[in-house]
Amino acid sequence: MPGAGAGAGARDPGPETLIVASSDLSHFHSYEDAVTLDRRTLRAVEEYDYLSLTRNLEQRVWEACGGGPIVAAMIAAERMGGAEARLLKYANSGDASGIGRGWWATVRWRW
Repeated sequence: MPGAGAGAGARDPGPETLIVASSDLSHFHSYEDAVTLDRRTLRAVEEYDYLSLTRNLEQRVWEACGGGPIVAAMIAAERMGGAEARLLKYANSGDASGIGRGWWATVRWRW
């Protein structure tokens, strides 16, 4: 049955369970505007404030292509006993081209 492995892991997570979320963030802003906008999104993730994240993404105040999956990953991790996010890397395309397009990756784990 497709997806059975993922569902089974969510029902019976072990201490080695790892949830990874990754997404593009803002698009087509100046470098400075992209960094400012992206930092707000990242702060909500790092503070584990998925309610604020959801609200601001729904109202299009913040941008993240994978906003729904990010929130889903946060809730799943919380239900499995984890509520900590660590930013692994943030950069945007403006770091190379001058046109901002943010991306990031974060890891959640259960202790």
